[in-house]
Amino acid sequence: MIIVSIGGGLGNQMFEYAFYEMLKQKYPQVQVKLDIMHTWGHAHNGYELERIFGCKGEDCTTKELLKLSDFYPKDGKLYKLGELFFKVRRKVLGERKSCIKQEDFTEFDDKFYHLNPEQSYYLWGVFSNCHYWSGQEQHIRQVFTFPEITEEHNKVWMEKIKQTNSVSMHIRHGDYVSWGIKILGEDYYRTAMELMEEKVGDCQFYVFTDDPEYVRNTYGDKKNLVVVEGNSGANSYRDMQLMSCCKHNIVANSTFSFWGAFLNDNPDKIVIASKEPYTGCKEPFACDDWMLI
Repeated sequence: MIIVSIGGGLGNQMFEYAFYEMLKQKYPQVQVKLDIMHTWGHAHNGYELERIFGCKGEDCTTKELLKLSDFYPKDGKLYKLGELFFKVRRKVLGERKSCIKQEDFTEFDDKFYHLNPEQSYYLWGVFSNCHYWSGQEQHIRQVFTFPEITEEHNKVWMEKIKQTNSVSMHIRHGDYVSWGIKILGEDYYRTAMELMEEKVGDCQFYVFTDDPEYVRNTYGDKKNLVVVEGNSGANSYRDMQLMSCCKHNIVANSTFSFWGAFLNDNPDKIVIASKEPYTGCKEPFACDDWMLI
């Protein structure tokens, strides 16, 4: 058995589920399960993949988790006591060989594709590197097929996006500020917009952000820029969907941002990403054919 941890926000969950999909192909003779909420606990809107994409992986049991993992389930009633026990056990006996932790969430490590199929594992990480499913990009795009847009305000945005030379631009502040995550600054976005205008010509920038006031104050001089609003909470995924429908993309150092650009099926798309990785990580959230600045 192989259990894959899954949690965090929507972008993280999508990376983790894509990794799970590839493990099922790599080890067809092994039972591969998901740890949907035991280890990560509740974040943002909880587990969203089934509601949005219809992803139905087999969830592991608490008993299976405790047998393989080095983590006590956060949803357990005895979490504090259990985590203390696990901590003492790790100190005395060392880390469990069955529990493999991804050291850097953004790096590709092929050790996960050289596991012993006769053993059981608990794999903990985000696996936010597209090389984990290299060659299977179309399959992953099919897995993450968005539901039809039904909201009137999003139908309006979609029509505008289709009728213009649209470029999505994701600016993330909010939780990044409270978590101490390095935010991509004005220099990055203005350079990206200039490059996009050079390559694309006359374009319309659609900004997706959790800080619209900042965007209007900072980029108010850009007449070809508009802030997309109306999607929040459980409906936040519609922003990712709208980003994927733009012709081109400027992304933030965010997994949510990555998927908005990756799921863009325009064969001539230009995607600009920052070389600046997520704080504490080594690799940017980007594909090999994207432009890094």
